[in-house]
Amino acid sequence: MAAVVETKLASLLGASGQASASLRDLVVGRAQGNPFYAEELLNYLHEQGVDLADAGALRALELPESLHSLVLSRIDTSPEAPRHTLKVASVIGRSFRAPMLPGVYPDLGGSRTCASTSRRCATSTSWSRS
Repeated sequence: MAAVVETKLASLLGASGQASASLRDLVVGRAQGNPFYAEELLNYLHEQGVDLADAGALRALELPESLHSLVLSRIDTSPEAPRHTLKVASVIGRSFRAPMLPGVYPDLGGSRTCASTSRRCATSTSWSRS
């Protein structure tokens, strides 16, 4: 699990960045062996603008208590279009084709808009608020 955390930190901080050992220990402990949870915790911290090298800032953090609450908080803080698309998609089910979305809820826009937003939802670790 520590290797997963180190790899993710390297991608977030780049070659010049250095994270504290307390951050690695915090994430490894909280994730309890779940690599997805570890990555999402690090994405969350990065999005919050926390200096990942500052042990004092890390101690002052209030992290979501579970993977479920972490994912919900990330969805709740996303911009309106992807948040709305995710909510509609969650009603459809686990697996579906993006062109179904406007048929279920036309207010999402055309199939191209829905496909684009769906791809962003599936691949994004952070949202652009532009």
